[in-house]
Amino acid sequence: MTKWPAQRETNELALPYHLGSTVGGYRRAGYSNSFSYVGYSGGQIVAVESREWADEVESLDRLAALRVGKYFPVKKITLLTKVGRVTELRPDDTADNPFWYIFKVQCTSCREIHPNFVNVSRFEANDMSGSRGEANFVWKCKSCKRESTATIKAPPIPYTQASPPTRQKILEFDCRGLEFVEYRPEGDWLATGLESGTKFAEIDLTEGEWFDYDDKAGEEASIKDIKWEISRN
Repeated sequence: MTKWPAQRETNELALPYHLGSTVGGYRRAGYSNSFSYVGYSGGQIVAVESREWADEVESLDRLAALRVGKYFPVKKITLLTKVGRVTELRPDDTADNPFWYIFKVQCTSCREIHPNFVNVSRFEANDMSGSRGEANFVWKCKSCKRESTATIKAPPIPYTQASPPTRQKILEFDCRGLEFVEYRPEGDWLATGLESGTKFAEIDLTEGEWFDYDDKAGEEASIKDIKWEISRN
């Protein structure tokens, strides 16, 4: 297991330097304000955002091979629920009608969890400071003033009916300098009748369950025992 330096020593060493700069002859190869833990390997400073991630890296050589600045956590929202007579449960999320994903945010630099929820759309592009490109969500921590970003990597994946119910990935996002720690499922969802093909719209999941009647099938349609989770991909 790689031995990582203490966070205080790491910040003194790495954070004052910027992309492309050198420290003691080692070329800087990543964003200076995103990392908490660093080490040396192959003539490079290698770094990750948190000790949690560092502990999973078997060697500094492996981390260096990934190229610093590329090794960021990819997170996902997963759903476990009992769906009755419906399938293909997904957010109503199109360019003409964007879905706003609502999260509570934690800064990975100072570890502050901010009290207000934030909204993220995969169709919104926001400029990052320093002309570093765009992201769906650009956010500055009110406590430590560091800028962080998040980008949704792909369209949402429909939840399909299964017996017994299985936990399935709904959305995947790339976080840099922040983590989403809580998800609130506000907004309209869609679903399809399991055998009838009936289209259900404007499904509200905020109460943790949903019920309707499928006229074509002559049966009740339901979604219940909803359990959300944000986890590493």
